[in-house]
Parts: sequence; structure tokens; C-alpha cells
Amino acid sequence: MSPVTPTYWAEACAHLSRKDRVMKKLIPQFGDAILESRGDAFVTLARSIVGQQISVKAAQSVWDRFAKLSRKITPAGVLKFKVDDMRAAGLSVRKVEYLVDLALHFDSGAVHVKDWQAMDDEAIIPSWSPFAALAAGRPRCS
Repeated sequence: MSPVTPTYWAEACAHLSRKDRVMKKLIPQFGDAILESRGDAFVTLARSIVGQQISVKAAQSVWDRFAKLSRKITPAGVLKFKVDDMRAAGLSVRKVEYLVDLALHFDSGAVHVKDWQAMDDEAIIPSWSPFAALAAGRPRCS
């Protein structure tokens, strides 16, 4: 995992410390904590789709079963999965559709992840518009 410290991190911690009494106590205890990448963009976005509208514990359970379908989750690998196997892992019909759509866009080269590093959220979000699951939820880093 590679550490990432967003430019807004210090300001966000200060804001939370001022506005939330629980966070005011927690932030100093974990002051050196930073965001860490879980891996490549495809896996990160796929995990986001799997975890939508379910608890963290349920999302991890479904992801673990989904990840057992292959040694490594890749766009090409997801495109080879059988729908029935993905459904048996606990994914809804809609989430299977979203994951396949995401995999198709990554596999075809239509996604330009390397460009995202230099872009802010508002610039990245339109590039997600082909992914209904992501565009609808409009996930943001900030």
C-alpha cells in the first residue's frame, strides 16, 4: 500500500477537531494516520461498487467471496467470470452489471487512470460517467 496525504488533510482534521467532540479526542491519538491505497484503480472502484448500500462487514464478506473467484481481480478476469458465480458470491444482479461495465471500460483502454493523479474530483467525475454505479453515487475524495 502506498501512503497518500491529500492537500486538504490537515485542514480537514482541524475542522473535524473543532466541530466534533469525539473526533477532537480521536484525531490526536491517530495524528500520524494517513490514507493508503488499496491497490490499483480498478480494484478500488470495484470494491466501491461491491460495498454500495451495505454495511462494511457485509461488503467485506461479499468482496472476500468475489475475490475467491480468481487469484487476482483484474478487468479481463472479471469479464471471464460467470454471472451465476458472481451472484453466488453475494452480488446483486445490478452490481454484477456495474462490475462488468467497469471491467469492459478498463479492459478496452477507455479509462485513463494515469491522468487522474493530476486532476481534482470535479475534473475526474465526468470521466466516470460511463460507469453508472460510480457516476450516480458521485464518490469523492474530499
